Amino acid sequence: MYRRDFDGNDPIGRDWFLSLIDRYNLKVRHKIRKPRTTDSRHGLPTYPNIIKDLIPTRSNQLWVSDITYITMWKSADHYKFCYLSLIMDAFTKEIVGWDVGPTLGLKHPLNALRMALTRLNGEKATDLIHHSDRGCQYVSSEYVKLLKDNNIRICNDIATPNCCFDNLSILTFVTKIKVYENVKTHFPHGIAVLSGNRNHLVCSG
Repeated sequence: MYRRDFDGNDPIGRDWFLSLIDRYNLKVRHKIRKPRTTDSRHGLPTYPNIIKDLIPTRSNQLWVSDITYITMWKSADHYKFCYLSLIMDAFTKEIVGWDVGPTLGLKHPLNALRMALTRLNGEKATDLIHHSDRGCQYVSSEYVKLLKDNNIRICNDIATPNCCFDNLSILTFVTKIKVYENVKTHFPHGIAVLSGNRNHLVCSG
């Protein structure tokens, strides 16, 4: 490679070769270890999937939620993850709640839910369903209580090969997030970019 792409045919030492690699950004990044964002091995009560074949006809009828990770590169060799909690209105495709943090703790899904609840203007929900996977955050007593206190029905994925399709809208949005992982700490601006620079957060996929 050195003889083909750089002037000179003289042998070079290891240190000089590594400096060339760094100078021309030829270093190969290590394969990213993808974190697991769903822990369904918790023994907590789950709720039946009540949205099969449901096609939303209005806003605040069905909210779908998910947690994904964003890779934060500190250097060419070192990275860390942050975790993004999302709630989407399945009818409008609008992101009605989100929060990001360094862990998969309950705090961030709860913050996303509290943001979404502001859309109800302090009133109890009417025929609103919250759909999620069976992750421990979504079936925790605190998260479930907040849903029930606001008259929101609860629905979890069931362990079937097609259960992911119930969350298809938000999974489409998460895919777009992966494309724009370089938003990093400027995530609110990145959301606006993904949403087509609209005044609200929406996935057109």
